[in-house]
Amino acid sequence: MNNVKELTVNGLVYTFVYDERYNSWWVMEDDSLIDNYAVALEVEVKRPGGEVDWEEITGFIEYLTGEKQEINENLDNAQTVMKAFFNANNKEYFSDEFLKDVIFEPFDITYNGLFKKDDTTPVFEYSFVYFPYYAHHGEDLGAYSWEANFRGDQFLGVKRNIS
Repeated sequence: MNNVKELTVNGLVYTFVYDERYNSWWVMEDDSLIDNYAVALEVEVKRPGGEVDWEEITGFIEYLTGEKQEINENLDNAQTVMKAFFNANNKEYFSDEFLKDVIFEPFDITYNGLFKKDDTTPVFEYSFVYFPYYAHHGEDLGAYSWEANFRGDQFLGVKRNIS
């Protein structure tokens, strides 16, 4: 199997590299996928042998880059919920003054596939993965990533990845 795949979407070239350890294809830190952030794009392989439907991935990239308002709203909504969750879980460890300056920045988008229920139009399922930072020092606040899950424009929830 070839471990490198290039896709051209709307005139931009995305170079995917297959990582056998994670059984995933990756584009590393690209700043054209979402506004204001350079993020990686991970495509988890669900089929044997590392096979991916590249037309589906092209459609997902077109969705990310074409639906900027929806994607930005999803990012903002996820950051708001994560901050509230983080503050509730850490209020006994940090002061209110400190907690107000915690920010969540996305570093990864994980593509989870298409979701289709009954005779509805399929929608993309994906996650934004974040790390919390202290705004004044750019200091990472822990080894845990936080994940916000979406199905199209539907916000499914957040979780802290502790594994």
